[in-house]
Amino acid sequence: MINENLLKLIKYYTTKNTDEFLKELSSLSKPTLISVFCDLLTLYINDKNSSKLREIITAIVSDCEILTEKLGYNGFRIEAPDTKIFCEIKPKNVNTPCVKKLDGRGQFTDYTPERFEKDRKINLKILISGFIDGKLIYIIEIPFNCLEKHILNKLRKKFGKNLKRERGNYLRTLEFSYLSYKNCEYIELIFLSENIEEYKNCLTKPFYKFLKSLKEKNK
Repeated sequence: MINENLLKLIKYYTTKNTDEFLKELSSLSKPTLISVFCDLLTLYINDKNSSKLREIITAIVSDCEILTEKLGYNGFRIEAPDTKIFCEIKPKNVNTPCVKKLDGRGQFTDYTPERFEKDRKINLKILISGFIDGKLIYIIEIPFNCLEKHILNKLRKKFGKNLKRERGNYLRTLEFSYLSYKNCEYIELIFLSENIEEYKNCLTKPFYKFLKSLKEKNK
C-alpha cells in the first residue's frame, strides 16, 4: 500500500501551483515528512521503470485505485457494486526545450492476440497522459474499443490474419497516437493543465487543437 500522504503530495505537486504545494507540504508534521520521504526513496530505488511515478499520478488524478503488481493492469475503479473496471495507463514525458513533442501517443509492450481478447472482453479503460518536465499536462480516457481496429491491424501484420502465434512470440511494441482514437465516441478529457498555453510549443499543433476541442466539449 502506497503512503496516502505521499499520493496527496504527488497530486499537489503536479496539478497545483508552487504556493499551494508548499502550503500543503508545510502542514505536515516532521514524522509524516520523514515517512513520506522514505516511501518516495523506496519507490524510486526499487523500481527500474522511470514511468512509475507518472503512472501513479495519472491513476490518482483519474480516481483509480493503484495496483502494485508488476504484471497486469495499472489500476481499477469500482463503477458498480462488486464490479472492477480495470485501467491501463500510458504516460509520456518530454523535457524542455521539447525537441520531442507530445502528440497523445502511447504504447503496449509484448502484446499478444490472447491479451487482445482479454482486453476487448472487459473493454479496458485506457488512460493516456502527458507530462512536460514532470508536470502533468493532460489525461485522456478512452475505452479499449476505440483502439480495437488499430490494434487488430497491428496484430494481423505480426501474426497473420488468423492471429496464430508460437510460444514466446510477441509484438514487442504496439504504438498508437491520438489519430488512432480522435474520432472515438466515448473519449473523455479527465485533466487539462490550467497552464496549457505555456506549454503549447511542447505539443504538436494538431494535438494541441485536439485537446482544446475536448476542453470545449467538456464545458
